[in-house]
Amino acid sequence: MDGVRDRARKPNAVAPGSRAAFRYLGLYAWWMLADGKGDTAFDSSGNGYDAVLTGPSGGPAWVRSARGTALRFDGNGAYAEADTHFPDLAMPFSITLW
Repeated sequence: MDGVRDRARKPNAVAPGSRAAFRYLGLYAWWMLADGKGDTAFDSSGNGYDAVLTGPSGGPAWVRSARGTALRFDGNGAYAEADTHFPDLAMPFSITLW
């Protein structure tokens, strides 16, 4: 690849002044996914951060499994969206769970 160069400073480096202390304030949200119907996964933590189930084809589908109810994501853009509030976080982030 002629003319392409790596612009990274060095692997796993954090830019000076970009790190902020993160304060753990307790449980943010808990989606038990026991609802089994509708277009909302309700937050069981008591904080009210319900997740809206959405996507181009209507969002993830509720299904029964050996362990109860679950959400089936179609792999075609379905997702669950909830408000976030992390005032001390100054950079983009992702949370992955399974």
